[in-house]
Amino acid sequence: MTSRASTDACGSCGFGDGDGVPWADSTAATTAGSSATFASDHGLGPLSGSLWRMDSGWSPTASVDHDETGGGIVTATAQLVAPALRVLELQGAPAGFDGAVEVDPFTAKSSAISGYTLVAPDVSTGTTTRLVRLWDGSGYRSVIIDPGSAVDTTASASFTIGDHLVSFISRVQSQPSTFSTAGTAPRNDAAAQHPSMLLITVDVTVTSLTLTEPTTTTTTTTTPTTTTSPTTTTEPPPTTTSATTTSEPATTVPATTVPPVALVTDHFTVVFDYGRVSTRDTWLAKAP
Repeated sequence: MTSRASTDACGSCGFGDGDGVPWADSTAATTAGSSATFASDHGLGPLSGSLWRMDSGWSPTASVDHDETGGGIVTATAQLVAPALRVLELQGAPAGFDGAVEVDPFTAKSSAISGYTLVAPDVSTGTTTRLVRLWDGSGYRSVIIDPGSAVDTTASASFTIGDHLVSFISRVQSQPSTFSTAGTAPRNDAAAQHPSMLLITVDVTVTSLTLTEPTTTTTTTTTPTTTTSPTTTTEPPPTTTSATTTSEPATTVPATTVPPVALVTDHFTVVFDYGRVSTRDTWLAKAP
C-alpha cells in the first residue's frame, strides 16, 4: 500500500506533477490470490470445494490533483482493477463446471472535475465491460454488464456428487452509475460513482442421499378389570368379601411406518460484494 502527497513543487520527491499546487494519490495491490475452502462430511464421503477463488491483482487507486489551468480546477479519480473470480467450486462436479458464477477481470473507474471547467463527471473512460457467467444446469450463460448499466439476473441448478445432492441459486446484481454537478464558472461540486458495481449471491443447499431406515411400530394393549363377588353371611358373623381380576381381550393399534428421510441437510449462502468506485470534489473559489 502507498500514500503520497505534495503541496509544492518538489523535483526530488519522485512523485506528483511538480506544478506547485496540491497533489495526492494512494494505492493498494494484492500480491497473491485468495480463496476459502469448505468440506461437508455428512453422508457417505465428504463433499469439498471452495466458496470463492480470486486471482491476484486486486488493486484500488485514488488521486486528487489541483491545477491552475483555466483559472483553477481540481480533478478526482478512483479506479478498481479486479482480477478473475470463481464462486462455489466443487470437487467431483459435472464436466465443464468451474464454479456457480465466473467473473472475468475488469476495470472500473470514475472521475470528476470542479472549478473553471465544463467537463462532465465520468464513469466510462477506463471502465471495461464486465463479463459474468452463471451455471444454469446445462452450461454457462453469459451476462454482459456495460459500463454504468444496471443488471439483476438469476440462475439455478442441481446435480449429484457421490452421496450429496447439491442445489444452488445464483444472483448477480449491478446498479446504474450516477452523476451530479452543481454550479458553473466555476463549478463548485461534481460527483460520479459506480454504486454497488457487482454483487454476487449464491444460495446453496447440500442434502445427503443416505436415508434413515423405515421403521414400523405395532402396539398391543391389555386392560385389566376387577369384579367383586357377592357378600356371604354365616352364623355367627363375620362377613367375607372376595375380589376376582379378569382381563379384557387385547387391543392392537395398527402398524405405523415412519418414512425414510435424508440424514443431513446443509444450507449456506456465499456473498461477494465488489463495493463501489466513487469520486467527488468541491471547488472553493479564491477570494479577491
